[in-house]
Amino acid sequence: MIGAVLRRTGFRVHLVSEVEAAEGVLARERVDVIVRDVRARRELAATPAGVLRKTIVATTGKGIDAATVFAVVRKPFDVEELVRLVTACAWRTREERLAPRMSLDALRRFVSSVPSLRRALAEERPSAPEMLLRIEMRRAILALSDALHEASRIERNRTRAAAFLAASMVAEELARPPVAKRCAARAQH
Repeated sequence: MIGAVLRRTGFRVHLVSEVEAAEGVLARERVDVIVRDVRARRELAATPAGVLRKTIVATTGKGIDAATVFAVVRKPFDVEELVRLVTACAWRTREERLAPRMSLDALRRFVSSVPSLRRALAEERPSAPEMLLRIEMRRAILALSDALHEASRIERNRTRAAAFLAASMVAEELARPPVAKRCAARAQH
């Protein structure tokens, strides 16, 4: 029932009935939330802390500490409350995944390197190895642009979100090859 409700809400759901199957899913997939039926505290003992932080425990048992997991819901639970908790846990997991890579110090370092990156990418008549390096640099900068854009979407602090979005736009412009820039300039005339 929980799986059907979460699918209708828009979540991709993997249903498993045994711990071994869950470990397999965790090894293959990026999982943002785990909803787990637990009867006793000892069932959580071997679970890694990183997994517990994104676990919502549904239980009838007593003594399950909400401090070790994302949330505890007591059976019978309100389905809307569970969907709200799954949504909140998914957001937090995504933020944690992006947060270490999106510090403002790293953003400042990127922005300060833009002039030298522009020069390196715009140099006339590069050698074949330099051309291949430029292609890889552009791919990496475009991936950075995507990550910055995603960080701007989920950032709750408006100032940080604006900084991430601005840096995303700079990175996207930097990643465009010179030919595309010239064609875009001609199209505007």
